[in-house]
Amino acid sequence: NFTIDFGNVGLKNILYYADRYEFLDKDWDGTPASIVQAYRGDETDSFYTETQLYGDLFEERLDWRVGFVYGNDDSHSDSSQTVFPMPVSLTAPRRTITDLDYTTTAIFGTVSYDLSALLQGLTATAGYRYTWDERSADLQAYSGQPTQFCALQVLPVPATGPVYEAGVDPATCTRPATLKFEDDNYNLTLDWKATDSILLYAATRKGYKSGSFNLIVVDPAIASYDPEIIEDIEIGLKADWSLGNVPIRTNIAYFDADYTDIQTSFTVVDTVLGTVAAATQFWALLPE
Repeated sequence: NFTIDFGNVGLKNILYYADRYEFLDKDWDGTPASIVQAYRGDETDSFYTETQLYGDLFEERLDWRVGFVYGNDDSHSDSSQTVFPMPVSLTAPRRTITDLDYTTTAIFGTVSYDLSALLQGLTATAGYRYTWDERSADLQAYSGQPTQFCALQVLPVPATGPVYEAGVDPATCTRPATLKFEDDNYNLTLDWKATDSILLYAATRKGYKSGSFNLIVVDPAIASYDPEIIEDIEIGLKADWSLGNVPIRTNIAYFDADYTDIQTSFTVVDTVLGTVAAATQFWALLPE
């Protein structure tokens, strides 16, 4: 990263790149018995850049910052799972291959104004960010033993031949998928530093978390999930005291949050293919 100052205006850039490879092969069921035998290999190229322009106005009473964000993750994953693998599996081994491309673009800005002219120690802060997320995935899934077949089909296979799920290319056993999401985040905060050791504050915020794919779930009904949104209000007090020679720190706060489409994990069992997978879905849609 680098920073350039032009008097009361500055320019900052953050740049990040990584090439990661991970391989996991472990006792997934967590018991002495050989119940779930699985491995997973992931290779990901990550790129992130953030550019900020910042400064101050009105004799440094107002601090401002605006910026632009771009990030991209390009990954390839190969996983295999067998349930009860002894010595011949009671279920069909499953292999899943995924190629992913995740892109995030955002603009943001924040201002902080010193209101000591109205009340000594009072500061108001406002921040805003708008984010665009694009997700694309190519999923391949195979099952069966000793010869594997394309698992991206309606099972059991009818006598007339395989019936593939919507969007699947039978020649390559690939189901492509794309998702696009966009939303905003904001923060409005009022801080009052009554003394050097007492701070009172009130804030309201909105947070957005992108939706994505359930990559190793064959069922197209839960192959993806939408974003979650949280809006909150917080009022609090932070203070340092002393009782004799004993220092005391007090943190008191009231916090209330409203979640929309909260994302949570649950277990999916495919009784036909004999696979067990973790998926993400909305709390409101979880089975009772």
